[in-house]
Amino acid sequence: VANDIATVLKKRISSGEWIENGRMPPERDLASEFGVARNTVRRAVSFLEEDGTVVRHVGRGTFLTATNPASMAAVVGRMEGTSPADMMEIRQLLEPAAASFA
Repeated sequence: VANDIATVLKKRISSGEWIENGRMPPERDLASEFGVARNTVRRAVSFLEEDGTVVRHVGRGTFLTATNPASMAAVVGRMEGTSPADMMEIRQLLEPAAASFA
């Protein structure tokens, strides 16, 4: 059941329902929505935490990571068939921001 919930949560994240760096709904709300115990939701969120999709802050909540794998896969998928000129433009936009995190 926790795996199924994790899959649903990943779909919501990749669809943009929750924004990057945004806070996920509390475990209590998700447990009520899915009709399961909080421990089940906690396990599902742990799966997302293990793969780097979310990060937990005790007392503050669970937050999406800035570059979750699902959103990166979607971006790369959209780039297929892109011209070299367009790729250079994309790099010029992304690389300075990426370098600022280094």
